[in-house]
Amino acid sequence: YILPPIFKRVAKFPELMTLTSLGWCLFVCSIASAFGLSLEMGALIAGVGISTFPYTLDVEAKVTNLRDFFILLFFVSLGMKIPNPVENPSILYIAVRTALFVIVARFLSFYPFLKALGNGNRVATLTSLNLANISEFSLVIAAIGIREGHIGTDILSTIIFVFVFNAIGASFIINSNQPLYRDWE
Repeated sequence: YILPPIFKRVAKFPELMTLTSLGWCLFVCSIASAFGLSLEMGALIAGVGISTFPYTLDVEAKVTNLRDFFILLFFVSLGMKIPNPVENPSILYIAVRTALFVIVARFLSFYPFLKALGNGNRVATLTSLNLANISEFSLVIAAIGIREGHIGTDILSTIIFVFVFNAIGASFIINSNQPLYRDWE
């Protein structure tokens, strides 16, 4: 009841729209924190509130650069937490094995499922190859796990290395998936 008239007034001024959206997000985050919820949950609730307005595209367009900047800071902060792999080479060994496991597990879980659904060999193979990497969301979950004390830094380092190995490997796999499919056939 409160937000629609406010956003209707500030919609005429793009900078004020951005400031109001960020203010709303910070306000809801502080309320969520006061109730014992995480800041992330408050930001999610604020985003859901703003998404119902017809001004959503304007807010997204203005906040994109700011979002990208904070994503950059997040990944830099994660990168600064990575220990030197020379000091503990077992992390790299575990990460390589885990990265290979993820690739094989994705292939073994998606290929038969897609074949059973009646998709051709090509669709099943290419889809399985294209899903070889892990998402950035696993890094977010791992960072929250570190903050809450559920996992140690060695596990975070392993997850980061798996992400890096699979992101690099997936780039090559996706780029050459057609020749890989022809060789597979």
